[in-house]
Amino acid sequence: EAVYYAVLMHEWYHSTGHQTRDNRGLGDTMKFSGLKNYAEEELRAESFSALVSAALGLPYKLTTGAEYLKIWNSCLENDPKTIVSQAVQASKMLETVMEFTRDEQPQAAWFPDKSTWPPLESRDDDELSAFGIDSEADFSDEDPFAELDDFDFGPGM
Repeated sequence: EAVYYAVLMHEWYHSTGHQTRDNRGLGDTMKFSGLKNYAEEELRAESFSALVSAALGLPYKLTTGAEYLKIWNSCLENDPKTIVSQAVQASKMLETVMEFTRDEQPQAAWFPDKSTWPPLESRDDDELSAFGIDSEADFSDEDPFAELDDFDFGPGM
């Protein structure tokens, strides 16, 4: 379950980079060229996955996410500032998601205007269903930090 939802949120983040949405230059080879840009996008997507999982109460394997971040950060000379700056960018997309879940108009210019949304009474009451998430699943027994007991936080991470 944790891997499924983490990948779902990771890939959803990538989809927001399309030219008709946040336009992060993913389809434009002039803007999105080279390993640096690719690595930064991967850092943002994985950071978003972790953030949105925490915000929505979804299971998330911290060690898997940390390893993924470590791999892509190594492409950027293990600069901790890069991870932080990409996480800040990811948090902007998290705010878009949270505005939507609160039935507010997200500030993202590309997000459809609330006037075009179906009436609230005809929508599923569950904000998670909009993202393909089974809200009936019980994630309360999982300790998201237990797996960090043996994780190596040494140099390079």
